[in-house]
Amino acid sequence: MLRLTLSGRFALADADGTPIPIKSRRAQGLLAYLALSPQQKRSREEIMALLWSERAEAQARGSLRQVLSGLRKDLGAAAQALTSDNEAVGLDPEEITVVAGQDGELLSGFHLNDPAFEDWLRDERQAHGAGGPLAPVDTSPEAPDIAILPFDRSPDTPEVQAFSDGITEDIVTELTRFNEFVIYAPWSSFHYEDDDPRTTEEIAQELEVDYVVEGSVRHADGRVRITAMLFDLETVNHVWVQRYDRTLDDVFGVQEDVARDVSTAVAIRVEADACALAAQRTPAQRTAMDHVLLGERAQQRDWNAREAVTHYEAAIAVDAGCARAYANLANWHASSGHTLFVPFTDARDQARTFAETALSHQPDDALVLAILADAYAAVGEFTLSRQCLDKSLSLNPNHHAVMGFAASTLPWLGDVDAALIWLSRYERQDPLWSATAMEVAFEVNYMAGRFDAAVASIARLRDMPLHLLPLAAAAHAQIGQMDTAVALRRRYEAELPAAYDFDTHIIQPIRLCTRTELVDLWLEGFRKAGFEC
Repeated sequence: MLRLTLSGRFALADADGTPIPIKSRRAQGLLAYLALSPQQKRSREEIMALLWSERAEAQARGSLRQVLSGLRKDLGAAAQALTSDNEAVGLDPEEITVVAGQDGELLSGFHLNDPAFEDWLRDERQAHGAGGPLAPVDTSPEAPDIAILPFDRSPDTPEVQAFSDGITEDIVTELTRFNEFVIYAPWSSFHYEDDDPRTTEEIAQELEVDYVVEGSVRHADGRVRITAMLFDLETVNHVWVQRYDRTLDDVFGVQEDVARDVSTAVAIRVEADACALAAQRTPAQRTAMDHVLLGERAQQRDWNAREAVTHYEAAIAVDAGCARAYANLANWHASSGHTLFVPFTDARDQARTFAETALSHQPDDALVLAILADAYAAVGEFTLSRQCLDKSLSLNPNHHAVMGFAASTLPWLGDVDAALIWLSRYERQDPLWSATAMEVAFEVNYMAGRFDAAVASIARLRDMPLHLLPLAAAAHAQIGQMDTAVALRRRYEAELPAAYDFDTHIIQPIRLCTRTELVDLWLEGFRKAGFEC
């Protein structure tokens, strides 16, 4: 028997107490509505009027069908608890036990972007002794939903159709690697063929998704032009468009390359939208992920930003199991021993504690593992760093941030050539080359012996942080720009805190590098710049 908890936050569990995640927030609202109804069943018209009050009847009916289908999949073997026919939907009282309104506000923090549902929920809260305005906590919707439509094709031959369908299927496969959004069941969107009279907006509304990936395949004379687009239902616009021109010497290779590029670009855009939305919310409205995104954005501007720590701690206050917040705290503290003059043992111990907590909550998230790989490398835990990075790349090599952390971590693990490959992929995808990314590019290029590229990587930094000054001095010295190298060295020596010297601040951390020839490369640059080492 299922156990549905509606007092406090929504929760559903099986008879053994194992949580059953319900992906769609409207499906959660439907379960709550049915559970709190005095009747055993509610008509489809009533449900449509409650959950999709601002949609036309045909769209609302189609959306209800999709929600019911998804809910049955989420329930799995317990789907018999949900009863429905062409007229009505209900819950089987023999299959589900409901706990409502006894230990906290009814559906605390729950929100749907529909005025009819919010009016109903307010009335239900008052009826259960928890009146007042809707709680301004965790009011953001669930993770964004994305549908991938079959690409249009020309000419419409069996060969081009197979290639086009292969592109679509590969994009679905690559996007499912991401945990930051939900991919709409592809078999539900594949019946929208290129002769479908409905607009992309109408399809997105019918499928009840936030974004739609669509495109076209044009084939002629052994070449193919693929256009991919991301449609945003909120703005009713294509917010990203990319064109690929390829030869068809390797059909499967083309499919794979395009699918990877599309999945990476789509993920970047969706996360940028989520971050912008998080910034617009008040602190009381922000979810744990809102705080994580804002913390990561602060670190893109300044890796040592204490504002980031505040956001990560706020994320944990909202969700004590937020692994990504713990991972980011581990990495922030790991780097503090190199950049903020925190004693190395203290930084290492803090990093280890937060890293272990992150892994205890989420051991199989690609981005969490990539962040931890960087943290472990910074404190000299190279075996753990390699394990985390290898697992991360096996889970999702197309995640933009994973690419960046791979580029950042691999040189210290001794694999500069691989770091250059990941840096190249990262640079190709990054729409905004952040200060943190410039520093990563600098270190990779320096350890690859590409000193001109290293200097160019940080040329646009407006205010170089103190820890970077001696490294930059070494790079300038390596290409013979001695005036600049000496000026950077002197600024560093003037600003270095009295309790520290060059050896403990720079040389000792650099000696953590696994390859002695890379350590020697840094020492050579430091000596040329005039440092005593």
